[in-house]
Amino acid sequence: MAAESRALLSHEEYFALEQATGERYEYAAGRVALIAGSRPTHSLIAANVVTCLGLQLRQRPCKVYNCSLRIAIGALDFYTYADAIVIADAPRTDAFGESLTNPLVLIEVSSPEIASYDRTRKFMRCRSLESLRDYVLIDQNAPFLQRFSRNEQGRWFWEGTDDLDTSIALPSIECALPLAEVYAKVIFGETAE
Repeated sequence: MAAESRALLSHEEYFALEQATGERYEYAAGRVALIAGSRPTHSLIAANVVTCLGLQLRQRPCKVYNCSLRIAIGALDFYTYADAIVIADAPRTDAFGESLTNPLVLIEVSSPEIASYDRTRKFMRCRSLESLRDYVLIDQNAPFLQRFSRNEQGRWFWEGTDDLDTSIALPSIECALPLAEVYAKVIFGETAE
């Protein structure tokens, strides 16, 4: 995440900025921050996740989307992106018709630069989405996957694993993320990062 802008933007100015630049920005009550581009390992892991979930969901109504779909959290006047998004049925959008409001699962591939942000401030904002049941963080530099899940009473729970021979279950969509598939073809410590 880059430094935030000082000038406050309207929603329309925010959407126009993204359209004009072709870049993705996070928007928080008028302040925007450029979302940094991905590194090769980050992109590979995100593609592996979308493929893995897409194959598991192909005969079911849930849909998986990549990082190009914007998410709106209207109650907080917050717009963001995730590396993978799963919705249960038809997408619902905000009042502008621009951004998704009903993600069931959000998945982030975290680099050291943004891991703390993804785990704290971003998660705190995203968990205010009523539809959200699972928030998953995947470490880009070492095998480690964390899942924050909301139960029926609205309480959040954590589980994590660094064992490449295990999976993290996503009961909300009746899927699993096997770490071996999430990290397929990833070579840790590559210098092209």
